[in-house]
Amino acid sequence: MRYSYDIVKRFYDLGLFTKENVQLFVRVNYFTQEDYYKMFPEDKPAETTASTQPTVSPTA
Repeated sequence: MRYSYDIVKRFYDLGLFTKENVQLFVRVNYFTQEDYYKMFPEDKPAETTASTQPTVSPTA
């Protein structure tokens, strides 16, 4: 059974669910990780790519 994003978001906004509740829903597979990141984008791990890595010039 999966909880819908709209219901979880509405209950969270009303204060009926905490962030910890939503994390638990993800752990027990009641809520998708993608929907969790939609609610809490600050928790999404930064994607590291070659373009975001600092450029280091060799020293002579």
